[in-house]
Amino acid sequence: MGQKTTKRLFRFWTIADFEAEEEFLREQHKQGWKFVKYTLPGFYTFEASTPEDVIYQLDFTDTKCKATPAYLQMFADYGWEYLLTVNGFNYFRKPAVAHAPEDLTIFSDPQSKIDMIQKITCRRLLPILVILLCCIIPQLSIQSQYDDLASRILYGVFIILFIVYIVLIMHISVTLAKLRKKYQKD
Repeated sequence: MGQKTTKRLFRFWTIADFEAEEEFLREQHKQGWKFVKYTLPGFYTFEASTPEDVIYQLDFTDTKCKATPAYLQMFADYGWEYLLTVNGFNYFRKPAVAHAPEDLTIFSDPQSKIDMIQKITCRRLLPILVILLCCIIPQLSIQSQYDDLASRILYGVFIILFIVYIVLIMHISVTLAKLRKKYQKD
């Protein structure tokens, strides 16, 4: 029986976990699994490959600023291979061998990383907060006023959504704050 040539995994990550995402993909490549596809909400496809140390980097852009030819050429000029775009994050990779440490990041300075965190905060975290404040909390109030079975079920659903949103907002906020602080020290 032949060796497996593709592998599929499910993994959840938030918009604030982009560094962990980069490291996860790097480790998979070191183990001989080259990243080839991502499907929301967290399904990865890898192809069997020669194990090697490959750096993966993510750059956040919004959906209005897609990976244009000029944008991609800028990264290609520095040896980065563009892979795909998922939820505003552009995935790039480059072999780690024979590169100086400063060539192993797509960012030229700490301020660029801080700017990316600001974009993530404005374009992803704030809309999540608005949904919580304008949709979920008012629905909790509305559904709590009725005593029929459907309203109780909806109330339970909105309680669960409220908890999930609070946990996500806290995780994302804390993680982005830590990253901002880390980059400000650089």
